[in-house]
Amino acid sequence: MKKSYLAIALLSVVCAQADVHIASGDLLYWPSRGEPSTSDASPVPPPPSQTPAVYHSPSHRIDVSRGAHLYLRGDLLYWTAREEGLDYAVISDQPVTDVVSISGLNTYPIGDCYPQNGASVKTLAMDWQFGFRAGCGWNIPHGKWELSLLWTHFNHAKHASRHPDPLKKTLLVTQADPRQLLNNAESVKASWDLHYNVLDLSLGRSIGVSRWIALTPYLGVRGAWISQDFDVTYTNANSKRASGVQQAPSSTILPKVSLSQDQDLSAVGLRGGLKGNFAFCNSWSLYGDFSYSLLYSFFDVKSKEKLLGDVSVLDLKRVFREVESNAECSIGLMWGCYMWKRKIHLALNAGWELINWFNFNQFPRFADTAANGVFSSDQGDLSLSGWTFGARIDF
Repeated sequence: MKKSYLAIALLSVVCAQADVHIASGDLLYWPSRGEPSTSDASPVPPPPSQTPAVYHSPSHRIDVSRGAHLYLRGDLLYWTAREEGLDYAVISDQPVTDVVSISGLNTYPIGDCYPQNGASVKTLAMDWQFGFRAGCGWNIPHGKWELSLLWTHFNHAKHASRHPDPLKKTLLVTQADPRQLLNNAESVKASWDLHYNVLDLSLGRSIGVSRWIALTPYLGVRGAWISQDFDVTYTNANSKRASGVQQAPSSTILPKVSLSQDQDLSAVGLRGGLKGNFAFCNSWSLYGDFSYSLLYSFFDVKSKEKLLGDVSVLDLKRVFREVESNAECSIGLMWGCYMWKRKIHLALNAGWELINWFNFNQFPRFADTAANGVFSSDQGDLSLSGWTFGARIDF
């Protein structure tokens, strides 16, 4: 009889300990046959390989055991950048001529003719380059909140040149001030340099939609410092070295025409978004992220044009403020696991990312020879896209 009471008491203690583990959100793990057993019969936390990497507790987030609930994050970016309005030439499949021939009619002299038959617009093609993202965060123990700070850094440089055969093709000028009456050139060199730095401070809360799906809406502050330089140099502008065409005495060949444009942006504002995770097996999950920002922006734009290397014909500076907006999204695959008795969690991810800054190009474009002060801006958007490979460690 005493042995029966003793067995019942021991079973009660084991059940009470099991209830404690279940209430704390830990999964129970019992050693199977053939595995070494502990001296007591208490359940122990599962080994890291058998613990779901992301969705292991009702909080649907990564929570290490007896840690500071902090994490460090680093991403390697392999991106490309594009921007509208950075054309530097139009190349035609026909040479410069001083006559025009119409099928079925006679040939008439019309002065200089700059054909655009079979023409193509030349812009700075995209190029893949590396950048990085670094940050840290805090999984606030109460309320499933997460505070994060991220810095994104990316530099992009692209150079191009064109020197078509003047006996076969025509290179038409696109970027020079039209008041200089520049029509064509023998060659052109163009370069574009972009320096991209963005700092994000965000506060989000994890919401468990189901056992496998979690959503994290967040709101924060974004600061941006983006600068770009666009330089174009034309050689032998207004040259007419084509078959059967002689340079008119009144025409002026300009050996060098250079245009230099700089734009600096400093901005701060609000950013909001939504992150999602779908765990489809023990350690693997799909993730997605979308955000939108509205930033109070300060623009500083400078444009300079010189003839013959040192004769200034344009020196313009614009300083203005406006609201700049941008949107970004990402999607990818993530793997994670716990280490050292759940005291550390390591996650690796790979995905595709797209960022678009609306109406970012504010370089002026003069297009009227009669009204010298008329110009247009808002030349187009800035887009960054590419692969992101990252790692995160929670401790």
